[in-house]
Formats: sequence, structure tokens, C-alpha cells
Amino acid sequence: MKKVLLMCAVLVSSYLNAQQQVLFSIQDENTTAEEFKAVYLKNRDIGKDIDPKTPAEYLDLFIKFKLKVKEARDMGLDTLPSFTREFQNYRKQLAQPYKEDRSVDSILLHEAYSRLKLEVKAAHIMVDLAPNALPEDTLAAYKNIMNLRAQVVKGAVSFENQARKFSSDPGSKENGGDLGYFTVFDMVYPFENAAYNTSVGEISMPIRTQFGYHIVKVLDKRPSSGTVQVKHIFLISNEKTEQEKADAAAARIQEIYGRLVAGDDFDQLARQFSDDKNTSEQGGLLKPFGINQMMREFESESFALKNPGDYSKPFKTSIGWHIVQLVDKQPTPTFEESKAGLEQQISRDSRSAKSREVFLANLKKEYNFTEQPKRLKEIYKVMNEGYLTGTWDPNSAAKLNKTLFTLNGVDYNQQAFIQYLDESQKKGNKGTNVEQEVYKQYTNFVNSTVMTYEDSQLESKYIDFKLLVNEYRDGILLFDLTQENVWNIASRDSVGLLEFYQAHTNNYMWQDRVDANLYSCESEKVAKKVEKMAKKGASSQEIEDKFNQESMLVVVAENGKFAKGQNQAVDQASWEANAVSVVSLDKRFIVVQIAEFLKSQPKKLEECRGLVISDYQKQLEQDWILSLKEKYTIKINQEVFRSLEAELN
Repeated sequence: MKKVLLMCAVLVSSYLNAQQQVLFSIQDENTTAEEFKAVYLKNRDIGKDIDPKTPAEYLDLFIKFKLKVKEARDMGLDTLPSFTREFQNYRKQLAQPYKEDRSVDSILLHEAYSRLKLEVKAAHIMVDLAPNALPEDTLAAYKNIMNLRAQVVKGAVSFENQARKFSSDPGSKENGGDLGYFTVFDMVYPFENAAYNTSVGEISMPIRTQFGYHIVKVLDKRPSSGTVQVKHIFLISNEKTEQEKADAAAARIQEIYGRLVAGDDFDQLARQFSDDKNTSEQGGLLKPFGINQMMREFESESFALKNPGDYSKPFKTSIGWHIVQLVDKQPTPTFEESKAGLEQQISRDSRSAKSREVFLANLKKEYNFTEQPKRLKEIYKVMNEGYLTGTWDPNSAAKLNKTLFTLNGVDYNQQAFIQYLDESQKKGNKGTNVEQEVYKQYTNFVNSTVMTYEDSQLESKYIDFKLLVNEYRDGILLFDLTQENVWNIASRDSVGLLEFYQAHTNNYMWQDRVDANLYSCESEKVAKKVEKMAKKGASSQEIEDKFNQESMLVVVAENGKFAKGQNQAVDQASWEANAVSVVSLDKRFIVVQIAEFLKSQPKKLEECRGLVISDYQKQLEQDWILSLKEKYTIKINQEVFRSLEAELN
């Protein structure tokens, strides 16, 4: 048995040693097989469908990466205050998931999803109360809200009348406390709990929020509205729009609506007239959305549509005029579809405090946290009202130096907390009870100390966190150095950029193009007339003035330079100078007038500067890597790599 255990120990030790083996070194800095494997697997999963890399290919990239990082460290970039600030900010973000109780998070997640599927209509009565109210004031407010509830429950007065007379919420009291329908995350968490946990027609017991005490009457519960997908036609008209243009937009949207009523195709009208260029080519199609994801008016009109194909009358929002057409309605997304969004919302919501409370309790147990309540009382005795106004003298507690609590064998004495109190009193925002405020600060001090200690242990407790932090640290260094050695040079070195462009001119060529005028016409008859005018040399303005006297939609003109594949109508037209063609496209009639045929030719530097800079940067980086390989000695442990390669393939 001992022999078996010994063999197991040897095997485990061998595995760990293999993972810690040096894969390659750059001068005096080593990179382990473990680090390479972790980074390779992560990036392989991300890029498997775009640009898959073999272990050997990625090793070459990783060595180049580490060469740059080595250069950055040798230059002392990791000691700069700007780097330290940026890195610490990133580390703080990376550490956050490791400072939460994920079992509680799971409970909260499933709770949120169950509530996402339900909308609640409720009314409330609020008695306002400051978060730091004195015990006697808290008791008075509680008795008040209980009395108001008792009168309603007995039937002596209606809930609505009580709300109108006594509620402290100015936004709802005139409506008898009615808040309308809401769903998860729309209200503060304690209020949400009361609403979802109370039956329809019932009144909750008082609940405390940061605003005061509430009683909640649930008026209705209904299934979630789910999501809706619509198409829209949009005309810009906002507070910055000139009055003449605003009037024109209002007239045009009514004319478009008339076309719809007359039987014109919604998609065609959206393509031709909508100012939302991100959706117009798709017939105005928007992504599915739910409640509170669009402007209220837009949502209301969209969800009011019953059947696919139904469309609204023109309506106005703060940004302009709209007509929406229903494409589809779907129920609440599945749990998996909703999970990521719910997790993000929970992290920003007050309910996330539950996770922190459980996490802190577990940490205290893990690190053998013990405290001395009697010594906290000793601090109470040296405090006075001056603490509430920021004038308390900490020297009055100079003799207090006993252990207040112990964390993982480390004692934290009274003076450490007294210094914390001194700093806190300078921040203001105090209540009216000294002992209450001191205990509050003590709780904050303990929790902060525990979390700070845990933060210092993360790299040793979680190997994945350690690797992730190292990756971010190196990434920041690489960014700063690359910016200095590649990006800034490419942007500022005008002489070098010009020389690079002249040496590679054949890489920056215009295709054969045409300079064309396009006229989108409401009918084939109009298109023939426009064609005739265009052939006679009429200008775009003359053509629009001719046909748009009664309607701005009869002819819509545009001009541009087009290569093959950039515009369907131009592609179908005759590519000859001065040629005029009528093209039928998606039930539209478009007159294409070729003003000039432009043969393939080199682009001017100004016309392709962005692409030239990008290519110049690549060249600079290649030259830089070559210089680093000459500067630093690189050693690859081929035996370790072959073993790792066999594992990864």
C-alpha cells in the first residue's frame, strides 16, 4: 500500500514538474509549458474558425510576443506610474469574479430569470425615512406604515385613498400609488421581492428600502411581453432640425403612409426613403427587442401590433418620425439566452450584496477570523459628538492599542481602526448617533481588511487568475511599446510613409469605376421621362425640380463613384461615358447616367492613407522583431515542446 501511494506521489510530482518545465527562455527570462498551454488553448478556441494555428505556429507568435515584453521590461516601462495605474485597474476588474460567492450568484440568477417571465402591476404607499435614521425615528415610521396598512386591511379606507393622502412618493400618490407594470430590475430589490412574493389583490407587510418604508398592493400579474421584431421607416426630425425640414419630414411621412395604405411595399419604401441607413437596405429590419430596450413610444407602437404584416400609423419620438411593421413576436428568451445579460444586471444591482455577504462569511471562516467585542466598546467610550461633524480628536484614543480582531494569525489592533475612523470622519455624511456610526465603520473596516487580504492571495490560490493577470500585464507593456516603436512612427514618419507607398504603388489601385448620377423613380413612366431629360443634359437639380413639384418622393437623386459590386443598379447599366440606362431593381426603376468612365489607376496617397499606414506598420514590426532576435538569445527546449505538441494536437 505504501508502495502504491509512493508511486502515485511520484506520478503527481512528475506531472506538476512537467507543467512547470521551461519551454523557452529569452535571455534570463523563462516561459513555462504551463503558461504556453493555457494561452494557446484560450486563443485556439477563440480563433479556431477564423485563423487556426498549430502549436508550432503559435509558439513562433508567442516568442515574438515575449521578445517585445522583454524589451519593454528592460526599458523599465513596467515601473512607470502610468503603467502601474493602468495595470492595477485591469487587475481589479479581473479579480472581481474571484471575490463573489458563485453559489449565491446562481440562486440570484435563477430567481431573476423566473421574474423575467412575469410582469407585475402594483401600487404602493411610502413613508419616507433616511437610511441612517435613529432607532426611535425608524420605529415611528414603521408604526405609521403599519397603521396605514391596518386601516386598509380592515376595510376602513381604500388603498388608493391612503396613497393619495399619506404616501411620500410624489410620482405615484396622485394615481393612488399605481406604478403600472414592471419586471425584474425595474425596482430596487427589496421592493421587487415584495411585489413578486405577494399575491394579486393582497397587500405586503412593510418593507424597508433606501427611500423608507413601503407597503405594496399587487394589482395584476401577467406573462412577460417577450420580444418583438419590426421593420421601420424613419425620417429624422429632432430638436436640432430646422423648422422647414421638420415640416417637410412630417409631410413626407404622411405621404409614405398613404403609399402603404394604397398597397405599396413596406420594404421598398424603407429602402427608398428611410433615413436609417443601417437598416434601409434590409427593408428597415431591426433586431428583436423587449420592454425597456427602445424608446417608450417606439416600444408601445411595436408591441401593440397584433399580426405579422400589420403596420402602425406615423408616430413621433424625440429623434423623428416612424412607421413600424410587425415581423415577429417571441416569448421570453430561454434561460441560456438570457443568462449573460442577467448576470451583468445582477452585478450592478443591490442584490449582488448578498453574494458579498456570503463570500465574506466564508473568508472569515477560512482565515480563522476572531474578534474582541469588548475592545470595540473601549473605543465607543473615547468617541464623542465631534466625530459626526469631523472634529473628533483621535489622540483621545492614543492609549488604546489592544488586538481588535485576528485574521489568519495576524493581529489588527485598536489603533489601526482608530486611524480608519479618523480618515472616515473627514468624509462627512454622518448620521446622528455616534455609536451607530462607529459600529458601521467597524463593519466596513473589517470587511475591507478581509477583502484586501483575500486580494493579496489570489495569485497563489488560483493558477488561472495568475496566468490571466500575467497575460494582461504583458499585454499592456506590449501595447505601450508597440505604440512607440510601430504605430506612432507609421503615423508621424511622413517621409518613410511616402517612400513605402512609392515602393508598393501596385498594391493600391483603383478598379475600373464610373462617375454616375442615379435617379430612383416612383414608376417606369417617370423613369422614361427622366431618362429623356438626362440624355439631353439636364442637371440633377433640374430633374428633381421638374418631377417633385407635388411630392418629394417621385424622383430621388444621388451621385457617386462606383466600382463593380458596389451598387446593383450601376452594375446592370451600360458602362460607357455619357450612357443613360433605365434599370429595374426590386420593383424600383432607377435611371443610371454615366458621367465619366474611370479606368484602373493608382490611388493617391491621400485616398488610401489608412491602408498604407497599416501595411507600413506591418513592415516596421517585422524589422523590429528581427532586431530583437539579434539582441536577445532565444533557447527553445525542443523535448518539452515535442511533448506539449503531442498533447495539444
